Amino acid sequence: MTIKTNTLLVRDGAQVGAGTYGKGKGGNLTVDAQNVQIIGESVDGQFFSVLGTVTQRDSTGDAGDLTIKTNTLLVRDGAQVAAGTYGKGKGGNLTVDAQDVKVIGTDIKGRLSRLNTETQKDSTGDAGDLTIKTNTLLVRDGAQVSAGINGKGKGGNLTVNAQDVQLIGISADNQFPSGLFASTVANSTGDAGDLTIKTNTLLIRNGAQVSTSTFDVGKGGNLTIDAQDVQIIGTSTNSLVASALLTSADVNSTGDAGDLTIKTNTLLVRDGAQVGAGTYRKGKGGNLTVDAQDVQLIGISANGQFASGLDTSVQPNSSGDAGDLMIKTNTLLVRDGAQVGTGTFGAGKGGNLTVDAQDVQIIGIGISVDGQVVSALGASAQPNSTGDAGDLNIKTNTLLVQDGAGITVQGLGTGTAGNMTLNSRFIRLNNNALLSGNTQSSKVDPNREQATININSQDLIMSRNSNIRTNARGEKVIGGNININTDFLIGYENSDIRADSANFRGGNVRINAQGIFGIQFRDVASDKTSDITATGASSELSGNVEINTPDVDPNTGLVNLPTIAADTSVAQTCQAGGSLAKSSFTITGRGGLPPNPGEALNTDAVQVDLVTLNPKGDRPDRSFVPSKITTAAPEPIIEATGLALNQKGEVVLTANLPTTTPHSPWLKPASCRAIRNL
Repeated sequence: MTIKTNTLLVRDGAQVGAGTYGKGKGGNLTVDAQNVQIIGESVDGQFFSVLGTVTQRDSTGDAGDLTIKTNTLLVRDGAQVAAGTYGKGKGGNLTVDAQDVKVIGTDIKGRLSRLNTETQKDSTGDAGDLTIKTNTLLVRDGAQVSAGINGKGKGGNLTVNAQDVQLIGISADNQFPSGLFASTVANSTGDAGDLTIKTNTLLIRNGAQVSTSTFDVGKGGNLTIDAQDVQIIGTSTNSLVASALLTSADVNSTGDAGDLTIKTNTLLVRDGAQVGAGTYRKGKGGNLTVDAQDVQLIGISANGQFASGLDTSVQPNSSGDAGDLMIKTNTLLVRDGAQVGTGTFGAGKGGNLTVDAQDVQIIGIGISVDGQVVSALGASAQPNSTGDAGDLNIKTNTLLVQDGAGITVQGLGTGTAGNMTLNSRFIRLNNNALLSGNTQSSKVDPNREQATININSQDLIMSRNSNIRTNARGEKVIGGNININTDFLIGYENSDIRADSANFRGGNVRINAQGIFGIQFRDVASDKTSDITATGASSELSGNVEINTPDVDPNTGLVNLPTIAADTSVAQTCQAGGSLAKSSFTITGRGGLPPNPGEALNTDAVQVDLVTLNPKGDRPDRSFVPSKITTAAPEPIIEATGLALNQKGEVVLTANLPTTTPHSPWLKPASCRAIRNL
């Protein structure tokens, strides 16, 4: 069936379709129009308006494809555009190529407006794919775009390629969130298809959701977002449903959940919105991967029920393991009660949390119905859980934790806690900031520590009641260790480093630093000073504190310079007569020694080069004795006794007068008599 028109209006329960009831293949349905509107239901509410292709019950033939090419497509008030199968045949593909697509609302019976491909109950055929190419896609007020499984066949893939995607609100009866979905339902056995969104901007708000999930034995599909800007904001108007991006293995399922991957320039999650991958039963939870330039998680919901978050989790009564959470970004900001974490509430193992960033900031708290919610990064095993928690690893240039925020690894059930490793050039903990590792598990793994904090940083600064702390509770539960490697450790205003155990042996503290300022080891922590402790249930059960700093000696590396005596004597052969006839010693030039050993060097003195130390860097022997330096004795000064002519005819002073008789008697012998008038 082919329809080519300017406007196609299907309303009040009318239907346009192509299908098969038997062995033959159903026909294709093609619409080429400027404007397509599918609206509403019949007056008696028995029929809803439909544009679709289908294989009917007991048929074995495949359904045809449904293709719509239009400027504007509007589906509203419970109408549907669908390609599906009720039998053994394969459902058709649904393809929409439009400038503007709007799917809005429900009918009076609560039936959703939908674009979908799906396999129906008791069918065995696979569903077709759903592909939307558009400039703008708007789905709101409970409407849905979906690829689903209600039978034994495999679900189709859902792909959206758009400039702008907006998903807003929930249905009027508060039952259904608006959104994009690829899922399997209860009593189905097939795997769900993948959901892929490629867009410039993706906005999910007021309780709308995007998800892939499995409710039975089939595997959930992967969810992939490739966008310039992603915003997930708030909750529904009644605050019962959080806006979300999710993959999950849901209640009663045994299949694994799919992975959630987000690649974007900016990711904003705020006001209680959620991004997560989890498992509620036996299946494994999916991995959550974020690759972005800027990631911001801000605040909690208006009613205090939901904290904005990124997480992978094992839910209560589930035995599947959670997936890992990996964030790669330039900047990560978590503030006002938002949280990033991996955890387990059941028997499954919690996932690992890994952050690779240039700058990480965790700031402040939020106010919930139960009190304060701290902004946090964490890997945990929650109370009543039996699974082990995962590890937490952060690699960044700068890490700021302040105003009550924290980073934590903890085991509050019977499973072990994970370990925390922070690699950062600069770490600042300010105003009640906390790095913590807590455990109450007595499990011992000889190959793995638990609740240990490892810090590698050039500078670690702690101020205003900030703490690095490991703590253990329970019989024979050893406290976690704290290992710090830094150039400078600065702690002040009652900021502590503590590895404690309330009921057994405290952990060990090992610090390697070039310098430690304002904080020191004490047997017992004080409320007024900055302390390093490792306390146990008793003094005999205290842990070890090992602090390694280089020995600093002011004399180390200095070389004793040799001393050369200065001869300042003046030779005199006769006694001076009168006050003007005095001998003198005159210093000229730029010598390297003072006139007298007790005087300072003249400003014009020649600089003496420093002695080059041993190139091997060996510490000089403090008992160094300078080598003896032998200098030639200066020639004695002999007073001139006469004048003589040299070969050039020049007059020179000499101490050795010639024995020849001068030609003229004008030369007089030397005299010691003072000459007063010259």
